[in-house]
Amino acid sequence: SQTAVDITNWKVRYASAASSSFGDVATITVDDGVGWRLMLGAGDTYVLASSGFLAAHPGFISDETFTRALANDAGQLIVQDAASLQVSGLSWGNSNVTEGVPAEMPRSYVIDRKLRTDGWHQNTHDNKTDFQTGALRSAYDVGQASLVFDACLNVADIQPAVPSGMYRNETDGTCTDIPPAELNLCEGLTLTEIGANLTRQYIELHNSTENPVNLSGCVLQTNRSTTKSYVFSDGIQLAPGGYKVVYIDETDLTLTKTSSGMVYLLSEDAKNEVDSVDYAASKVDTSWSFVDGSWVQSYELTAGEANIYAEYPACDDGYYRNLETGRCNKIIIAEDPVPCAADQFRNLETGRCNKIATSTLTPCKEGQYRSEETNRCRSIAATAASVLKPCADDQFRNPETNRCKKIASADDILQPCDSGYERNPDTNRCRKVVSTSATALPFAVENVSDTARAFMAWWALGGVVLLGAGYAAWEWRQELKTMLGSRGRKDT
Repeated sequence: SQTAVDITNWKVRYASAASSSFGDVATITVDDGVGWRLMLGAGDTYVLASSGFLAAHPGFISDETFTRALANDAGQLIVQDAASLQVSGLSWGNSNVTEGVPAEMPRSYVIDRKLRTDGWHQNTHDNKTDFQTGALRSAYDVGQASLVFDACLNVADIQPAVPSGMYRNETDGTCTDIPPAELNLCEGLTLTEIGANLTRQYIELHNSTENPVNLSGCVLQTNRSTTKSYVFSDGIQLAPGGYKVVYIDETDLTLTKTSSGMVYLLSEDAKNEVDSVDYAASKVDTSWSFVDGSWVQSYELTAGEANIYAEYPACDDGYYRNLETGRCNKIIIAEDPVPCAADQFRNLETGRCNKIATSTLTPCKEGQYRSEETNRCRSIAATAASVLKPCADDQFRNPETNRCKKIASADDILQPCDSGYERNPDTNRCRKVVSTSATALPFAVENVSDTARAFMAWWALGGVVLLGAGYAAWEWRQELKTMLGSRGRKDT
């Protein structure tokens, strides 16, 4: 045409000879930002070449490259504008009619649109009439398209700057006479829980500040559907420390259940990432929860509340979690024991009922008493006889034998043995020295002086003999009396 054309987001599409379904070959996009347009001046060209063609023709320069291959003998091409309206079309060989009769495709594989006498291309909307056989040129005009900034995309013609009295929306590049609302950056919001492997999935947000946070326009996205978003409605406020739950079945979002995934929280313009979570594959009925500064898998689902870490699922009623084994064990309730019978008592050691003893001890006989230690009856006389009598003034009690012994005097000292005798260390008596023919002792024989201990030993021996005789006379007093009486009668 004889005027400049905005070719931003125009598409070149292709279909096979017998098909009516077109697929994209190339899309002319601009990545510089909202408002930038690619303008093609009047009579200028924009060249697209396939990667295969460029590989076969080194040095060939194009404005854009595409990868899809086009059929040699028959096919169809169309050009659509940003509104997907067809601007131009071409069919060649034995193919469906795109515009009029298909153009002929010679083996040279080059067809050109014809030029009119005024130098402009011919366009009667009949391919066979408008195209002719051509030859590949060594160079084509490229780089003729130019970037132009349009401050108001919704206003006719190119607006290099925002017109007076209008305001530009930086998100979509449109202009209105109403000042745009301040962009919500959604600051203070964090993602705190992802319930992915659940029957009803959800995403939880938390206001981590001490002030209310406006959710209006804030955006949620997932890596499973990056072209789909959930945008919070206007007027939603989240209280300080509050939680907001978004259930996935109420949105167009998708969360993977058995594999990892991503969740994004974006600002109102969807350009600034406020928070993101890379959640791991979770077990059934668990959530990916932010607890004490770390993301963990938890069996405690806390949608809309503060997160709680639970390493295991809750046990059934009547069971408790054994922390050592991680298993649920049954709670055993101890039953109250059956009361003992009236004539029984509870043994504290065994917990059993024992019969209360009702038997009483038989009274001891006359002349006996009951021992507190053995609970048995003992003779009072025997006990009295066993009581030790005090020793005499010239005696002392031997602590080893418990008997009275006479206190030794100086006369009790042993006299030295005569010549040729020695003191026997076992008996303390003098004995004759063995002959010199006997084996010599390894030590010299020493005289042992008699001691008070030895003197007292003899007295003790005599006391024992007297005591025994006295006891025998006492025990046999009746027999002796009888024997002596009969002897007197016999003598008479």
